[in-house]
Amino acid sequence: MLDIIFALGHVVRSLKGCTSSKAAQQIFITRVNRALTLNIIGQPSLKLVHTLILMARYYQHQGLSNRNWVVVGMLIRVAQGLGLHVDVPGESQAQREERRRTWCACTTLDRFLPLLHPLCRINIER
Repeated sequence: MLDIIFALGHVVRSLKGCTSSKAAQQIFITRVNRALTLNIIGQPSLKLVHTLILMARYYQHQGLSNRNWVVVGMLIRVAQGLGLHVDVPGESQAQREERRRTWCACTTLDRFLPLLHPLCRINIER
C-alpha cells in the first residue's frame, strides 16, 4: 500500500508545481502492479480494498481510464465479497464506520467513472 501512496504523493507534488519525477511514479506503480497478483486478490481484505481505491484514484489522475475502469470493477467485487455493503451484527462502532466509509468511497468512484469512461456504470445499489 505504501507504494501507491508514494505514487499519489508524486502526482500531488506535480499538481502543486513542485518538481516530481515521472520515473519515480513509474517505479512505485510498477511495484504495486507486480504485488497485486491473483493470489493477493483471492484473499480479500479491507487493506486490499483501500489499496485498490488508491490505485483507481492514481489512474484517474493519470488519465488512464481503461485501467481505472478495470481497477474499480475489481474493487467493487472485492468490497462486495467482504460484505462492506451490509452491516455486520456485533461489530464495533469504529469497525462499522470504517466499513461504511470504505463502501462510500467505492460507490463514489463507481458513480464518477461514467464521466471519465464511456462504459456503463456497474449497478451496485444497496
